[in-house]
Amino acid sequence: MPRKPPAIKRPRGLPPKEIDWDLVDDYLETGCPGTKIADAIGIHPDTLYNRCESEKGVVFSAYSQTKRNKGDALLFKAQFDKAIGRTDLGDSSLLTHLGKTRLEQKEAAISTATPEQEKNYRMVIDQLADLQKSRQTISIEVKTQENSNELDSDKS
Repeated sequence: MPRKPPAIKRPRGLPPKEIDWDLVDDYLETGCPGTKIADAIGIHPDTLYNRCESEKGVVFSAYSQTKRNKGDALLFKAQFDKAIGRTDLGDSSLLTHLGKTRLEQKEAAISTATPEQEKNYRMVIDQLADLQKSRQTISIEVKTQENSNELDSDKS
């Protein structure tokens, strides 16, 4: 019986969907997670992660972190440019909000206590420290007394 010719492998399913990496990069710079990006461009998150490895040569977590850092740098620059008057672009309150939420910036804590309140606070702290010292002293005395009682009972 003659041999069958080798079967020709034909691709199954739909052809791979083209990924617009410029769009993905823009999403990543804004801090958007991969799952939401995949939904936005109409693919499964695993497809995005696998294609990142095969097409970009790096795992998605490292790729996304690099792009997010670029977005953070753009925010810092926008804040700086607005602060020194280099540009009028950008909403000041939004730059402040993004700075606090995304860049973890916060305003310096300013003490609003009056000198009298600070004095009372210091007195309370000193009293607590004295109480703690007296508890330690009592604890040492009790342990010393217990040890001497044990020694007396051992002698008997």
